[in-house]
Amino acid sequence: MPVTRRRTKVRDLLGADPCDFIAHFEEAESVQKAKEKARGKPLTREQDAELRRRIVAKARTTKKNIINIQKKFEEYCNFRGLVLWSEALANVDASAIMAFLLYLCQNTKIKARDTLWVYFRQFKQLYHHITGRYINRGDTEQIRNWYKNFLASQFSLRHPNDGGKPVVGVDDLHSLLVFNVGYDKGVLRLERYRVQLSAIYLILAYTGARPAELVHNEPELSAGAQERQQQIFQNIEDITKGLLDQDLDRTTNEETQILVEQLNLETKRRGRTKALCYEDIQLVVVRHPETGKDELNMMIKFTHHKGADRKPKPTIFFFTQTRRLIFCLISHIVSLAISDGAFRARNLTSAEQVFQVRNKPPVQSTRLHWKKDFLKLPIFRRRNGTCTSADQPFPYSQLRDIMERQTLDAGFEKSIGPRAFRRGAANAANGSASDAVRDQMMRHDPKWAIFNSAYINEKVQFDIQSTFIQEPTKDSLIRLFAHIGISSDPRASQNMVPEEVWDNLPPDGEISRLQEERQRLKGGKYRIGDNPYQQKIQALTREIARRKSRRFKRVCQEYRAYYFDTRPTLDIETQVEGIKHPDWTTPDFEAEIPARKDLANILCKQSDNLSDNQLQALRTSAVKQCKREIPRRDGVSEDDSDLDMGQKKVTTQDDFPLLMRNTQCPRCIGDQSLTYKQRTFAYSRPGSMNDHFRKVHLGKLEEEQQAASLICDHPKCIADKVTFKNLDHFKHHVQVKHGVWLRPTF
Repeated sequence: MPVTRRRTKVRDLLGADPCDFIAHFEEAESVQKAKEKARGKPLTREQDAELRRRIVAKARTTKKNIINIQKKFEEYCNFRGLVLWSEALANVDASAIMAFLLYLCQNTKIKARDTLWVYFRQFKQLYHHITGRYINRGDTEQIRNWYKNFLASQFSLRHPNDGGKPVVGVDDLHSLLVFNVGYDKGVLRLERYRVQLSAIYLILAYTGARPAELVHNEPELSAGAQERQQQIFQNIEDITKGLLDQDLDRTTNEETQILVEQLNLETKRRGRTKALCYEDIQLVVVRHPETGKDELNMMIKFTHHKGADRKPKPTIFFFTQTRRLIFCLISHIVSLAISDGAFRARNLTSAEQVFQVRNKPPVQSTRLHWKKDFLKLPIFRRRNGTCTSADQPFPYSQLRDIMERQTLDAGFEKSIGPRAFRRGAANAANGSASDAVRDQMMRHDPKWAIFNSAYINEKVQFDIQSTFIQEPTKDSLIRLFAHIGISSDPRASQNMVPEEVWDNLPPDGEISRLQEERQRLKGGKYRIGDNPYQQKIQALTREIARRKSRRFKRVCQEYRAYYFDTRPTLDIETQVEGIKHPDWTTPDFEAEIPARKDLANILCKQSDNLSDNQLQALRTSAVKQCKREIPRRDGVSEDDSDLDMGQKKVTTQDDFPLLMRNTQCPRCIGDQSLTYKQRTFAYSRPGSMNDHFRKVHLGKLEEEQQAASLICDHPKCIADKVTFKNLDHFKHHVQVKHGVWLRPTF
């Protein structure tokens, strides 16, 4: 007979409502039952046959490579006048492949040798997939000689690592963080981005993580690429997101639908992007074993590293509070979490409350849990309209572009990419930590010695001269030479071409010829709606714009390189001639957003002689300013909008009145990507404001009306999340609540 387990009376340690646990247990039970149900029944004979047809034969990246090279080969076949690219591929030989590589060099922007060889390797993948055969070794060796001896020299393809391997050091990181907070005049789509960027820079430098572990770097296939994929992989259905829905729509067999859903279970169960999410971060209050004080610490777990789908290798990093607040990653994460309202504890809504959490005896650590609906939410998110997106991660393309602009505007001679941070972290760990820990941090296999072949600083960080002649070593100078910041100039920027150069620069002959051709086709008329050459004129306009943009970028790059090449010589000549120049002083921080200016003063002008209590108070103040710099969605109280926000002190009161002037735009006032002056700008008369509203905002409002997501962006109203039935309903609300009359739409 079954044994009945006796219940014993135990003391309630939580003192919470038992209904909470019962609800939690029922939810966990339902999840477990769903998992058991998802395992499904064994496959039938028909489903097994369907599985063999639908199972993914090639990785997503391999498919992408095959699709890209197929497009280029099809263009080459059209250039040669061949009808079917598949027939041409089946009869290809070494000479045809050489001609194809020559075509790529002539018609694409290949600049490096390795890039051309990668195209050849992708072509071999395409050849094997279509024909089922491999290119023999003799042809491969012949093509390699052609590539090295002719193509590389003919098109001046650069060698690997010709431009060096820049390595970021602590001084370079400090310069970039100071510029991001205090001196960057570039406009970001959201001021939250500035806090996110600082946190991303710190994580890259501290962990050596690849950017795809922090932000979104999985671009979706375009419509043309999906079409080519269906043509190339005829019977192999892609079960990844985006194409699965198409498979289900085309499938009529019920058993096949069940099979496809089972094949996609892994993707559904993950339920999140590969970017850094809240569930990857843990904030823990730990009692210090030496001082006995409770301190807030953090752990970050990286799981989606390179090759994680093939060989998972999770890595957990630990972070503590730093004395220099500009380097404190915990403060940045806490500010983002407070802004999102991510803490499960109801009363953790301010920086003071977070940093005042203490351990309750006898435990030695206390975890700060996130809300359940925040666990799979990316912590670094993109913009959605005028606000932060609810669930869309920050894209890598924006991070790359902003990082390039900021590093150039900060005065670095060359732009810095994420790989430079990864090299910096690896070289910082090398020597200080064991080789095993260094390889674990970089997710490297020790048997391949990847660090020594790809990541080690090419600049030897050792004073061998002083050691050889037995003099005291000058380690500080050697460390200075080892990093990229030694050649930086804070006066330089990305676009630093003087007006005199633009005024005297001769026009580009090809652009002038295209402009003359366009003018001739237009026949002296401005409008081209009834012009028989309309399509050709539009094509010329696009080509002219493309060439102008490319020439502008080339001029900026060449002038910047000319500046760094010429400035040292001019400085030497003026010194020898005794010409004195005014001393350069560090400029003051200029920011229209007061919270950003206060934050820059806290982080960049921190005193070194602070007590623990003073440092904690300053840390709390920095987190507050980070949160204030992220524009709030809360309601706002009335204030004098004529005051300059740059001179106005930040108070706990809000700065956007509910009752607006009739010349203020009701949409701009809720746009968090604008400055305070721009959001509260008043036009000269209501008619001008209505003209602006019709030109800028009306189209967007009509789209929101069709999507049934029409809301009022005013800070007073956005927290209520009130939706409107149509534009007339919205305009009535604006007139009644905000005192702004909008023209009716006919």
